[in-house]
Amino acid sequence: MTSTIKPRGFRKSHLTRDAIVHAYRTAGVNLPESLQDSEVLAGLREYESVGHVERRIVDAFRLGPTDDAGRLVAELIEDYGRAMAADKIRERLAVHTKTANAAAVDTSADPAREHLHKWYAKRLRDLGKAAEGLPAGAETDVETITVVGAGKAYLDSQEALKDLSAWFPLTRSQGVGGNYQDLCDLAVYLDFEEVGPRPVHPLTGKSIESPNPARDGIRQLQDVVKRHGYVAGLLRAVAGRIHGVTVSLSKSPEQTKVRALAAKDALTDQAAGR
Repeated sequence: MTSTIKPRGFRKSHLTRDAIVHAYRTAGVNLPESLQDSEVLAGLREYESVGHVERRIVDAFRLGPTDDAGRLVAELIEDYGRAMAADKIRERLAVHTKTANAAAVDTSADPAREHLHKWYAKRLRDLGKAAEGLPAGAETDVETITVVGAGKAYLDSQEALKDLSAWFPLTRSQGVGGNYQDLCDLAVYLDFEEVGPRPVHPLTGKSIESPNPARDGIRQLQDVVKRHGYVAGLLRAVAGRIHGVTVSLSKSPEQTKVRALAAKDALTDQAAGR
């Protein structure tokens, strides 16, 4: 049975604070203050609990006569109330951190894309170089890769794919239709030639367009993804084996969507005169 490279890390999920942090750490770039661990959050987690104060109360019961009893009682009551509040906050911490993380995404996403784009663009070029060394038409076929002695290209491509998957959630987009979502996901790393919908005769439905290598290439890419998976399509494209696409790292979800719509247009038909 032929074994193939499996997708690594190209998860179809919403952008989160953790994803942005992962992108920074993958690139080896220090986190901005907005993404660093909160000292307040750490303090809340370390604040003494009700159980700890109760143990102090039990210890106080064992004390003999003391001139400071009134002060000690007041301190224990105050500490107990604060510990109850801290315990309650910790119980609700998931809700509070969810709100804080959402705010962190809003303030950190655009700067992250700007700060990290250059590094990930280089890794995309590295992926292209590695993919060129993989067997054409069998870029994810591990058995064929082994037979032709492309082990180094395989390892290099795997490392680059792993790194590039950290960029994926930062510029992924949606909303182009389920049949074209794979191309939309590829648009994170590829730009598509704008050829527009294929003109067809309004009565016969037959194409009235001359052969178009770019349109054929985009259609071929979609077929590769459907048959062999996302990574297979990406590797074949970045190796320069698909017409109509350019290797280019998207800078934003908006740019990704524009690219994806160009690919979608290339695969749709339009009656002449429209």
